[in-house]
Amino acid sequence: MFFNMRHLFLAAAVALLWAMPANSQENKLGMTHVFITYRCKPADRPAMIAGMEKEGVKKFEEYKKNGIIADYLLVYNSICDENTWDMSAILQFDTYEQTDRWRELERTNPGGLSAELLKTITPATTYFSDRKWFQGKRGDQKNAIYVMIPYQWVDRSGYTAYIATYGVPQFDGWLKEGVLNSYGIFLNHHATGAPWDAYLLFEYKDAAALGNREMVKQKVRAALKDNVAWKLIQESKQTYRTEHEVVMAKAFTAKQ
Repeated sequence: MFFNMRHLFLAAAVALLWAMPANSQENKLGMTHVFITYRCKPADRPAMIAGMEKEGVKKFEEYKKNGIIADYLLVYNSICDENTWDMSAILQFDTYEQTDRWRELERTNPGGLSAELLKTITPATTYFSDRKWFQGKRGDQKNAIYVMIPYQWVDRSGYTAYIATYGVPQFDGWLKEGVLNSYGIFLNHHATGAPWDAYLLFEYKDAAALGNREMVKQKVRAALKDNVAWKLIQESKQTYRTEHEVVMAKAFTAKQ
């Protein structure tokens, strides 16, 4: 009985959330994004970073100027980790026509990379997704640290209800506390899109902000403790999703 009442309460709470007007946002929601991961040999990591900073960022900037993509974020794993990835590109598309142009580009530039970059960097996976929640704006990429977390859900409707009721109020609180520049929540286009169904992307302002995340997390949770819907989900959050390997990444910035 408690399980059924809990989910009925959650459904009502989420309905109210969706009925509320959206907060002001820098970019539209629901637009298509592509997540690409890349690998390289440990010995090639210095060449990967140097090559992307010298040539790679400029190449993606050209794609943006030419209208092939609407925007992009290029990051590399802060550490060498065989369980995740070495580099990732998050590409934003305003129209499906742009995704067709990207597929055409892939014929000559796999993963958007030149022949020279492909000598040390190998595209590994590509996933299409929709950004369903977003707040904030991009900050200083030289100092920012990106925390990227993939999840698998038990079911889509339960997870989206969970994230709207439990996650978003916390993430908005982190923004207000000043540790985040922005956050985005992405849902895989494919219902069975292993290895992840949902992807959370947090842009922390800098290392100091990241270091304060636990303190801020507890402060925001304390402020939400009287929110009945939020507290109900907190007590059962593990039933909605499984968290996979977290990556802390840095952005590539172009070298002059």
